[in-house]
Amino acid sequence: MEKTHYHVAPTKVSLLVDLNYNTRQYKFEGMSRLEDSVTFFQPVIAWLEELQEIVADSISTSTGQQQHRFVFYLTYFNSASGKFVFEIMEILSKMNSIIEDYKFHHDGSAPFSIAVDWLFDEGDDMMKEVGEEMQDITEFPFNFLEVD
Repeated sequence: MEKTHYHVAPTKVSLLVDLNYNTRQYKFEGMSRLEDSVTFFQPVIAWLEELQEIVADSISTSTGQQQHRFVFYLTYFNSASGKFVFEIMEILSKMNSIIEDYKFHHDGSAPFSIAVDWLFDEGDDMMKEVGEEMQDITEFPFNFLEVD
């Protein structure tokens, strides 16, 4: 991977993005009400697609157990940003399919795993429901964590 760490600081209209291959921690936090969400999210999508390729290309030669943890703590996103959140979930789903396929053919074990933490503010049932919908898209369980 050419760039092992991708970071975008949050603004009043955009969320924090912190993608770190070295630590296997990937964080999306805050609100996104961007008018030009393509410019913001396109590099994020490209970075995650590269990660997906690395998982696919190295799964048969990797040793040990590497968990890739994705943390989503989204407080709001508009429909334009929502399309990209959906696209991120599709990439995670593809990565998980690669891992599950490998496990199926290798006695139920794989050198990679994916975990998704979906954080939401206490009482924010709407954002919890969004997380549940995203979980359905990816077809693997999320950890739902309510934040005080």
